[in-house]
Amino acid sequence: HAFIEVTEGGKPRWLHELVVEKGLVRIKTKPSALPDGTSAERQLGRLEKMQATAKKARVGGWGAPVPTGVR
Repeated sequence: HAFIEVTEGGKPRWLHELVVEKGLVRIKTKPSALPDGTSAERQLGRLEKMQATAKKARVGGWGAPVPTGVR
């Protein structure tokens, strides 16, 4: 596992959370505790909520239109 911390709006954030939140990736993970001590279960729950919110808001890949005639 690799955990990358970035700064957004002057606050530290985990890169994997940002890309899920922006709808740029789908969750496919073997959960692992974060370096800050957040448990794997808690982190997975946070990611699932972020993904559901991104889907509902149709951001990133979740907002891409489905081409007509494609099955």
